[in-house]
Amino acid sequence: MGGLSITRNFGSSDEQAIKQLKKHQCNLIIAPPISTHKGGSIEHLLDIDAKTGFNYINGDHINTIFCSSTQLTHDLYKELKGLGIRYIYDYYGSTEILPTAISCQESPFDLHILYGHIAMFVVNQDHTVVRNGERGVVLSSKIGSYSDDGTISVNQGTQLLNYEVGDEVTLITDPCPCGRTTPRITGVKRISNVQDKLEGGCEHW
Repeated sequence: MGGLSITRNFGSSDEQAIKQLKKHQCNLIIAPPISTHKGGSIEHLLDIDAKTGFNYINGDHINTIFCSSTQLTHDLYKELKGLGIRYIYDYYGSTEILPTAISCQESPFDLHILYGHIAMFVVNQDHTVVRNGERGVVLSSKIGSYSDDGTISVNQGTQLLNYEVGDEVTLITDPCPCGRTTPRITGVKRISNVQDKLEGGCEHW
């Protein structure tokens, strides 16, 4: 893409991260929106940015923010837009399957399913795909994988496995105002964790 990636050391403080953003004149941030065990959230960076007086995270310097790991809240989205951030993308996915959906710019709390490298289904208790507007659990399968030469090829180990992520969502198949044709999910809610799957056995995987 022609950009330079600057990674943050998890051992660094939020104040050090802001200084690094300013020093390298970064214009894009990739981070979880709110606090997680991974640290370095947008939420905390904004607090430190204001307290230290750096005031770097705004539309004059940052064009785009990519969020991952947890869902972006309405309040945080409103705050970022108020700071003049032009593009805010919220990714949905899991460590096992990679990104499976990305937020819509017309309706930022709806996420378009990223068909191609993954397969994703929203099913009810009978494992039947739900209809438009209905809630169900997310099943995902990793279809694509990177080969040794860096090209995307078939993931020969898992393309037939549907993984129950542990989230409940609402499926939207109505046409989207943004023009994209893929279905959307919204209202992501965690209903089971890894420990539940370990104790429940293979029927949960």
